Amino acid sequence: MLPAIDSHTPIWIRNTFNPSCPGTKIHSSVSATSRSSSRVNLPLLVSQKDDVIMGFCTIDNIALVVVGGPAIGTAAYSPLGMRDRLFNSLKDMNIPLVFASQSAPEHSIWFCVPMAFAETAKKRIETDCRDELAVGSIHSIQLFSGYSILTGVGDKISQTPGVAASFFTAMHRANVNVMGVAQNGTD
Repeated sequence: MLPAIDSHTPIWIRNTFNPSCPGTKIHSSVSATSRSSSRVNLPLLVSQKDDVIMGFCTIDNIALVVVGGPAIGTAAYSPLGMRDRLFNSLKDMNIPLVFASQSAPEHSIWFCVPMAFAETAKKRIETDCRDELAVGSIHSIQLFSGYSILTGVGDKISQTPGVAASFFTAMHRANVNVMGVAQNGTD
């Protein structure tokens, strides 16, 4: 895709199982015409005047691994060093890292892996961090299973006030609990 992006060439994503579907055009800007023709009807999320969320992407069957403790935020075990150790543990076992985040006070790191790799990931981190677990510098390694990642896709989401509030209102109405949030500034 990079050559197409570099040359500002639009890319069409089509459904091979439903050829009559018009597909999605990926390009560098969104015109009023393309917005109205490709807009996903999302009455619970954003009004038509906001017109920033164009669709959603989900990744299902995700497990959340949370590593918590003071070692993650102390000088002796720098946050960058601990992240490197955790991510290298996953890499060494060929476990795909789907998403990662670190809490603001730097006392926990959480990451998402496919469910099929969840137990292996947890056991590997427990093994690699056994010294920190023994002395309490890492106090827990928790595994939460059966989650999905939901991503809003659109134009100027991070620059439009109220989009996150509308999203959380919709999640509340659907009785969905949110375990973590991240927003990319580039939409």
